[in-house]
Amino acid sequence: MKRIFILFFISVLCSQLSYSQSYNYTTSTGDLGTTYSWIDCSSGTEIQDADWLQNVGLGDKKDDGYAEISWPFNFQFYDSYYFAGENMYFCTNGFIRFDDVSDDNATNTYNNDISSYSPNLGEIVAFALEDAGLEDNNSTVHYLTTGSGSSRIFTIEIQNLEVRFNQGKYIDVQISFYETSNIIVIKVGGFDVSSSYDTYLGIHSGNSTYKDQWGELQSIGQDKWRAYTPPAKAYGGITITQASSDDVYPSDDNEMVRIQFDITGGGGAFDLTKIVVRSVNDDNGDVSNAKLFHTSSSTFSTDHQIGTTQSVVNANNDYKFNGFSYNMPGGTSYIWVTYSVASSAINGNDIGAKIRKNKITLNNIKYLASTTSDFLRTIGYFEWDGSTSTDWNTASNWSNNSVPTSSDNVIIISAPANQPHILNGNTDVCNDLTIKSGATLTVDDNGSLDISGSIINNGSLACGDYEIDLLGSNNELKGSGVWTTSSFELGNSSKYTLQNNISCAFVEINNNASLVVDEHSLACTGIINSMTGSILSTTTGSIEAEGEVTIDGTYTHGTGTFYYSGNNSQSILNKTYHKLKIKASSGTRTLLNIGTCKTMEVTGSGIVELSSNIDVDDNIIIGAGTTIDMNGHSITLSGDWTNNGTLTSGSETVMFDGIGSSHMYGSTNFYNLTVNKSTGDVYSDGTNHITHTLALTNGILNSSSNTSVILDAGATISGGGTSSYVDGPLRKDGNTAFIFPVGDFRKYAPCEIGAPSSSVQFVAEYTMSGHSNNTSFNSPLTKVSL
Repeated sequence: MKRIFILFFISVLCSQLSYSQSYNYTTSTGDLGTTYSWIDCSSGTEIQDADWLQNVGLGDKKDDGYAEISWPFNFQFYDSYYFAGENMYFCTNGFIRFDDVSDDNATNTYNNDISSYSPNLGEIVAFALEDAGLEDNNSTVHYLTTGSGSSRIFTIEIQNLEVRFNQGKYIDVQISFYETSNIIVIKVGGFDVSSSYDTYLGIHSGNSTYKDQWGELQSIGQDKWRAYTPPAKAYGGITITQASSDDVYPSDDNEMVRIQFDITGGGGAFDLTKIVVRSVNDDNGDVSNAKLFHTSSSTFSTDHQIGTTQSVVNANNDYKFNGFSYNMPGGTSYIWVTYSVASSAINGNDIGAKIRKNKITLNNIKYLASTTSDFLRTIGYFEWDGSTSTDWNTASNWSNNSVPTSSDNVIIISAPANQPHILNGNTDVCNDLTIKSGATLTVDDNGSLDISGSIINNGSLACGDYEIDLLGSNNELKGSGVWTTSSFELGNSSKYTLQNNISCAFVEINNNASLVVDEHSLACTGIINSMTGSILSTTTGSIEAEGEVTIDGTYTHGTGTFYYSGNNSQSILNKTYHKLKIKASSGTRTLLNIGTCKTMEVTGSGIVELSSNIDVDDNIIIGAGTTIDMNGHSITLSGDWTNNGTLTSGSETVMFDGIGSSHMYGSTNFYNLTVNKSTGDVYSDGTNHITHTLALTNGILNSSSNTSVILDAGATISGGGTSSYVDGPLRKDGNTAFIFPVGDFRKYAPCEIGAPSSSVQFVAEYTMSGHSNNTSFNSPLTKVSL
């Protein structure tokens, strides 16, 4: 039955609660072997390989790169709480970031001094804050979890980290994270670094309030440790509120109760061991199970369940969650009580929960001085059975014999007697729309469906020439069903987030509306139109546009991909992209004013023709079967060149510039190739021909084989010297005199040949080493021949 209730909360606070959630660590230092010792991580996971290290684009980045590492257990750093399985980001420039992807720009790193101001590097542990790298001297990085139970230790070990690029100075260092206590220990092993390098170690909260700089490496000395210990946790308060009052329908994990825990400090165990939830359901059979979830923010999520799912109430009509021990973090976090509504739930019944006096046990103390009120939600939904016809607007097609309003949740059952249609000329409405597997909802030509809530599509959703209007303020599009012919218009100020990969026909985002692709993919065969004031965003996901694209609002790219997969006449917007992917169909596609991007990838069986110079912040990828025609324009990149197709260079130049190392993969015929890196080297890992000029301005060109760098007959060298040469084999074809600009290990050692009498191939390589003794000599020395 329908009940009237008052939204109510109960708050239990300690008598003198006055605290800030923020805190600073206490520090201690000592010699390795006292309190803290070096942990052998050689048996752990190695992360130096190319499959791990990356920059924000693609490729092996042992310099100016980062690697994602998953937390093996829950851990608190200052006010932030990280769950097991979430990522931290190890950066080769000498720090670990917790709250976001590492900034892998070397300049941004070595311009930071932890003690003087707040760096823009976020929440970090700095183990060698400098322009460090892993390219030389057999550098290795391993991580390993040791210990057991709730007392595990997670250690990241870096051996032979080159502290400053190209200087040949190295350090061994470890960072250990201690479960439950949340202690962080930085350990310095051996090093060979002069004090002039200003290499700093310490921690930073990511804001101007909290930080600790252990010191500069040389002043710290070898075989030392520094421990960062948070203050012990203490009870702050519990606040209980109703999580939601919206109607529910047969679905999982509906929020019933939100329990806010306020805990000061950050170290040690503070275990939640029991919550008893009293059922106040009209019929317990309406609820199939109850669960507990933990979030570090006030937004509900099902990512982190705690305790065991309770499928039935006990004799006291309780869902009893006990038999577990969950260490609550310091600061403010939330436990949510959820109910799953059974498929047989009775429309109009209420489901409800309350927490009774002394029924929360935290740190062995029972809490709640009094029982909360009943937190109720009504089961209310419209179920389509199609018993009369296909017309959505016919009351007898619905199980409760009336047509849904904009506040009603709708379920289209599997295989109904008639599949529903929004008929020509009709405008129909609902709140949440659930399409079961085996069901199809069709919006006919000139029909319209306005949805105020979310769509859960596990069947099929099809549209004619009109779109579905999405009007919700914070809702989702999810489900594994078919969306291919569906079209959507997001109304003013609406917001929708994709929770599954979706392929659709048309998307329009109105003023102040927001579509969040997040980590999923949105593929649209027709128009994407994002109007003035709108927001279209990805985090790590992708948007594929086969039709016309208009973005007059904001496009937030994150680390996602925007893929233009239409025909060759499709316009590419002048926007800022992270990864820009372009398909060239059979024939030629001309690139006009494409904007800026971190990475550009071209794919398809056609030709991509440049109409202006291209300058890419990071990587360029040419797919198999694809051709880039430079068409009288230059290409500049700072990252990796991957060519699985063809480059038609004409008489133009490809230049590597910027900071960090670059790689050349695949086989390419360059006309002019220029190496002009501010910092970092270029590595030739494929077969690369230069037909006109190899310009060596700044940075080393590393060659991996006799066919890695080839100067064709008639090709010349420009520049070359101590700051730029070829390290490894360099081949020159033809019959002209030539000076090979080669060197090794930061030594420039050119060699020269005269003009051969016929066209030949010469390979030169300089190796810096002592003369080998290939025989035995007897003293004394009696003769020297010159």
